[in-house]
Amino acid sequence: MTLDCETDLQAWREQLVERVVGEIQETFSQTGEGAFPMRSRHFLDDQLAMYYRCLAPNAVRARYALSWASDQQAGCGLVIADMTMARQLRGKGFLGALLSRLKSLEPPLSHIELENVYNAQLMASVQAQGWRQRPIGPLGAPMRDPLGACWFTRL
Repeated sequence: MTLDCETDLQAWREQLVERVVGEIQETFSQTGEGAFPMRSRHFLDDQLAMYYRCLAPNAVRARYALSWASDQQAGCGLVIADMTMARQLRGKGFLGALLSRLKSLEPPLSHIELENVYNAQLMASVQAQGWRQRPIGPLGAPMRDPLGACWFTRL
């Protein structure tokens, strides 16, 4: 796939974002508070491979228990655990467009997490946007090295 101009790139990005968001919304429709508080899925096509988990509010409360504020309302959560994009399309704004679109998802999300961030530029970007590192392990355990950590934001 070649993108000849900015218009082609923007159209490709919008189409891919809508396809990914559609699959994520479908997964949320199968996720509930009871027997299935979390659903894991893969999105695969020629340009993108993405593994993600949709969390019901009770799973969100459990996952972020170490950083939970007592007055915080739990909504659904999305964890993007692994993403691989075709080399020629990296750095073209897909992740930013996806994260922006996810903020208007129904049901509303209270948390979005990027798990195991090993890209130093991405880590610096999410830190600059106010994302926080999620503590992993027992209560009081030291934080991991920021590179390779899990970063989340509350919406």
